[in-house]
Amino acid sequence: MLRYSGAMILENVIGEFANTDYILPAAALREALDRWDEYSPRFVELLEQCANGADRSKETKAALFYIIHLFGEKREAGAFPTLCRLLQNGELSDSILGDAITENLRGILIACWNGDLRPLKTLIECATAGEFTRGAALEALAYLSRSGASTDDEMRAYLVHLRRHMLPRGDCFVWVEWAMVAANLGYADFESEVKKLLARGWIEFRSIAIEDFRGQLGLVLADPSGMAGFKHDRIGPFTDTIGTLSHWHCFSDAYKREQTRVSAREMHTPEEVIAEELSLRTSEWRAPDTFRTPGRNEPCMCGSGKKYKKCCLR
Repeated sequence: MLRYSGAMILENVIGEFANTDYILPAAALREALDRWDEYSPRFVELLEQCANGADRSKETKAALFYIIHLFGEKREAGAFPTLCRLLQNGELSDSILGDAITENLRGILIACWNGDLRPLKTLIECATAGEFTRGAALEALAYLSRSGASTDDEMRAYLVHLRRHMLPRGDCFVWVEWAMVAANLGYADFESEVKKLLARGWIEFRSIAIEDFRGQLGLVLADPSGMAGFKHDRIGPFTDTIGTLSHWHCFSDAYKREQTRVSAREMHTPEEVIAEELSLRTSEWRAPDTFRTPGRNEPCMCGSGKKYKKCCLR
């Protein structure tokens, strides 16, 4: 990674974000955070150019992965409408954020919120947005509502509106989030609708069961603050780009070793690769002491680094 003797100029920071090669650009991130008032207008401009289609280069999309996280940490409300608009393009948003959609997006949306719920609702109802993106937006809306952005009656009415009109009218992960949002808001009277979604297959049977809804609902109803469900699911404003991403597997030493191993295997014959894999499985595998299926928001048991709901649960 490039190093600079003095303060890095803005375009060098963006270049660092765009060319990290699975190395977390911590120095560039700190520079951006320290000089946010100076750099943020250019970051918002870059987001706008990508959303409008003027610049969707590989480098810009790579840089926006970090910039969008910084928007959350710095509570950049000026980026909120454009971010919601960009996220309506499922393929584009997935190419920029990848697994951050399930890991960090809801917190980023909460932190960036500019006081207007309309862009968030448009994203939730947008059929061209990714199902996990729409689910993250719905979780963010519920958190904001419980925090005072709308009344309880307004939020109830909006969930009823989604139940009647939201597409697709079938299996889509956004319906899982609809059910769990109802639980996190303490809406016990929505149980009958959740049962209908399960019975019709709109909620895939491996995603949640009615017992999951009831369990989450019980947590909420027992909590005077009404925030227990959000705390359980770790839903809240995004706060720490470097601290959060530094724990991602793709930035770890273990991942670098894996990549080195892959590169070395490319020089071996198929027979040598198979022999090495069998040797590794024999030496590294051990029976687990206990087995527990992870929760939908917990890391997947397969070791992919993704949440269970976006990996083996599907």
